[in-house]
Amino acid sequence: MNISRIINHLSSKFSRLSITACFVLAIGSVSGQEMKNLLFDGHASTGFIINQTDLESSNYPGERPNLFVSGGLSYYLKPLDAWISGDVMFGNVDGNNDTAFFNTILYNASAHIKFDMLKWFWNTPLTLSPKVGLGIIFYNSQLVSIETGRILQQSPNPETKTMSPNPNVLAGFEIAYPLTDKVSIQVGFDRRTMFGNDYFDSFLFDSPFESIDVYSAGLSFEFGRGKKKKTKRFANTNRADRDDIVEMTNAEYSALVMQIDSLQTELARAEDEQNNRYKEKNEELRTEIASLNRVIDSLQADSFRFDIGGFSDTTMLDLDEDAFSEAKYHLVLHNVKSKAEAQAYIDRSSLDRSKMNIIFVPIENRYSILYKSFDNFLLARKERDIVKRVEPHVWIARF
Repeated sequence: MNISRIINHLSSKFSRLSITACFVLAIGSVSGQEMKNLLFDGHASTGFIINQTDLESSNYPGERPNLFVSGGLSYYLKPLDAWISGDVMFGNVDGNNDTAFFNTILYNASAHIKFDMLKWFWNTPLTLSPKVGLGIIFYNSQLVSIETGRILQQSPNPETKTMSPNPNVLAGFEIAYPLTDKVSIQVGFDRRTMFGNDYFDSFLFDSPFESIDVYSAGLSFEFGRGKKKKTKRFANTNRADRDDIVEMTNAEYSALVMQIDSLQTELARAEDEQNNRYKEKNEELRTEIASLNRVIDSLQADSFRFDIGGFSDTTMLDLDEDAFSEAKYHLVLHNVKSKAEAQAYIDRSSLDRSKMNIIFVPIENRYSILYKSFDNFLLARKERDIVKRVEPHVWIARF
């Protein structure tokens, strides 16, 4: 009995210390920082509770689901790169054994500290945060007989007080993933163990400890004027002797990616427009060249008109006078200053020499080497295109 009284006395003292520690730890941590650097995190969650008390079964048909809701506030401790949180939880815990079942209503105020450990190993927006803390659980419990439905035991004694305060410690972890730069979804688990009271289930089993397991899921929202946000780190791996790191928020990173994508799209559009302009310009040049070729052909075809009467026998070689009775189209291979140069040119040519003639043009004081004659311009141009493979400078004259 003396040991039991000592444990109860220590439990009462520990309850007061737990409450005091929760407030002192939260208020003291805030006052130790400059107000302009504050950053807070509000969070709300719900989930279910697994009963780990003496009556740990949950197969009685009349039992309710062990559910809870909770909410709280966290403050970022920049020197420790950690969060200190204060939470309030409301829920119920039911359980049974072979002869009785219990109903417990509980309120839990707690403070804990948590820190992300994944960022030590990976660059990921996902966080895995172990957490430890202290709290105080207020509960009211009834033990009911399964057979008769009669209340067998109540804790605390309703004649003395309504709720029983009990100190507790908690330990667990939390996983969070950012939905936006400010809002995150989180799931977690922790075990909350009470000391100095074996009546959480209104059933005495000579053990000074009672525990519950809490599984949660919820949302958190960061606010305040602080600079701490979830960041991505980009290290310069080109040189081993440097540690150049750029830090940016998820929003800044997303904006940078969007800007890069926009610039790439704009560059691709500009390249397409430039290519289209080049194509249009090439088409214009081709059209203009074709037009100029037609003009040149027309000019060359009308360049020379000779009066056969103006030629003497000594001015033509192997050219019948009948050839000039009507105007024809002739291929002109070359112009030279003397008849000897013209003959030398014919001797060097790889074309059919029997189709070549030399004429003297008095008005220009030169000799021209002719190759074949045609009745119309189209035939002359077709032959010119063939001859150009051998004599690139051939043109058409009409006389």
